[in-house]
Amino acid sequence: MTAINKTLKKLRVLRKELAGIGFEITFGKSEYLDEAALIDTPGDVFPYRFVSVLPDGRMSWEDVNYDQRKDSFEVFHEEFLQRLAEEYEYRAEDKRRAWLALCDDEEAPLPDPPARKVAGFERMAAAIRELAGKAKKK
Repeated sequence: MTAINKTLKKLRVLRKELAGIGFEITFGKSEYLDEAALIDTPGDVFPYRFVSVLPDGRMSWEDVNYDQRKDSFEVFHEEFLQRLAEEYEYRAEDKRRAWLALCDDEEAPLPDPPARKVAGFERMAAAIRELAGKAKKK
């Protein structure tokens, strides 16, 4: 099996694992000749500007600060799950901070709709961290 086929197989496993916790990634054709496939997510929680698979089987990704990396799938996988979990944790904390600001910095319980949103963000972050932990054990 070629390096690119191994990487694509690992990406399909990752996609299936993420789908199991409710997060979707998609694969598509890249418009650039030096990329074999493009990875994206239809949602608004994605820690990178772009992610692609290179013809040699390595991954290429660029974060929101325009820092570009090219490395093995394993390095990408670990960093991706870490950043994705952090993004969900940040969103939960951001909702809490916004509510606190509305309450003039006095502690008050979150009302139901935002509380459910925060709980959902926290559940997703925990599920992603669990996936990351399982990946490290492999």
